[in-house]
Amino acid sequence: MSVSALDELARRLGADVSVVDRLATDEHARWAVLSEALGDIALHPLVLAATRDEPDSVMAASVVTSALEVVAPGERATWVAALPAEERAYAARRADDLEMLDNVLDGRASPEEVAALPDRTPWLQLRVAGTARDPATLTVLEGRGTTRRVRGAARQRLIELRKGRLGR
Repeated sequence: MSVSALDELARRLGADVSVVDRLATDEHARWAVLSEALGDIALHPLVLAATRDEPDSVMAASVVTSALEVVAPGERATWVAALPAEERAYAARRADDLEMLDNVLDGRASPEEVAALPDRTPWLQLRVAGTARDPATLTVLEGRGTTRRVRGAARQRLIELRKGRLGR
């Protein structure tokens, strides 16, 4: 484990001495430091270093999954690669979902990709349904989303768009 990276993160975050003393043996202490550090982009290299050496592969996967939401799109593959091979599938799927979400929200998704949204993960569908501004995209999810929650969120978003409550 990269105790030095964790120690440096804890120091920069001003962690209590009792937290620093438990970093090597307490995954809860490590999680607290790593998850807080994700909020500061300047600390991401240290978080990545600590994650690469994290002995608890499930926790490492949790850190990476959280990081994927806040790092630049071009850095996501580096974070996924920080995980042991047997732990990468979920994080890789999430990174792919986030790329598709970015494409949908930026208008770069092709009509075929939008039409295929119901074949993607429910997580992606729900995120698109709650954030998209394109009526065609929302109509696809309203009609063919894989869960009632997705269909309802898309329907509600369409209503808000039609009423002009979402702005431009």
